[in-house]
Amino acid sequence: MKPLLLLIFLLLNVKSYSAEPIIDVAKLPSDAVLEAYEENDALFTLAVLRYYENAVILKTQLELLGESVRQKIQPPSYEALNDLELDLIIKYYRIAKQLEQQVKESDEISINENIINLKKQIKLEKISKIDTLWQLTNSFLERELELINKRDSICYEQILGIQEKINDDCQNCVNYLSLSISENIFFTGNDNIISNPNLGVKISINGEKLMGFGKFFEFWYQYQAPRFKTKEIIYSEELENSWNVNMNALGISTLFNPILDVDGFSSGLKVGLGYFWMQGSKYNIYPSDLYWEGLELNIDYIGGVSSSSLPFEIIAGIKVLHSFSDPLSFNTAGPLIESEKTLITINLGIQYNFWSSSY
Repeated sequence: MKPLLLLIFLLLNVKSYSAEPIIDVAKLPSDAVLEAYEENDALFTLAVLRYYENAVILKTQLELLGESVRQKIQPPSYEALNDLELDLIIKYYRIAKQLEQQVKESDEISINENIINLKKQIKLEKISKIDTLWQLTNSFLERELELINKRDSICYEQILGIQEKINDDCQNCVNYLSLSISENIFFTGNDNIISNPNLGVKISINGEKLMGFGKFFEFWYQYQAPRFKTKEIIYSEELENSWNVNMNALGISTLFNPILDVDGFSSGLKVGLGYFWMQGSKYNIYPSDLYWEGLELNIDYIGGVSSSSLPFEIIAGIKVLHSFSDPLSFNTAGPLIESEKTLITINLGIQYNFWSSSY
């Protein structure tokens, strides 16, 4: 491969072209030296391969010059090299000399034309490759420019949206952490169960910042202390007993907003689903027991002029509490008092947004 590269380099860079062999074939050694080769297999092999290499180089030169090669060259076999016959050296010497003579007899004009044609082909190939490279480069630059413009457009729209929210004192910003306090009333469906308004506290966390869950989803926890009273008839007398009840709930809500957004007033809707559990007992009366759990569906409407300077909103909603197993049961020493398996509550309160952001 190296002789071929050398030949191409010389052919493309010489200034005057001539039909001269690129190498000179060395003369045969003297008879005494040849006899010495018969005694040394390494020297013998080296001599054969030297003339074989000369023949290959000259053959390649003729092919590049556009000449047909009259001599066929076969590499020496391993067996022939081991026989150490002087005829093998003489054979490859003659082949190389014949190829050398053919190079000298080559038509110089034909050689020059072949070289010029070869250079023209190389030039045309370079031009073709350069055109292809420019096309690929332009295509890449156009695609990169398109992506840059698209990115800049998206960033510009986002910046305008942020600026707009900042200008209106961050109204309609995303609320990432909120606390609501509300009054709740249960509708039990049983005249012997009385529900007075009770205070509830709810913490809501938007899932986008912390969990990448999307800014229209919230996780929440709620606690309230329902104020139940039961009517019982003991010894023909009607008595009212108050219950100490704790209720907890966990869930997730989906936000739909803005529902209404005019003149600084904005509002939205939350639809949530969660799990609740409730337990309690009578005040200072034993035995008494209450435990109830199930699913909670709530729908809350939130509205106001919430902003960075006034981060408050009014909240009003309705809840549906449902147990798939037992109704709400008030276990006492007297008759068992039960409500329906599904209860409805309404709530009204205020929400404070601890952390709001425009992005």
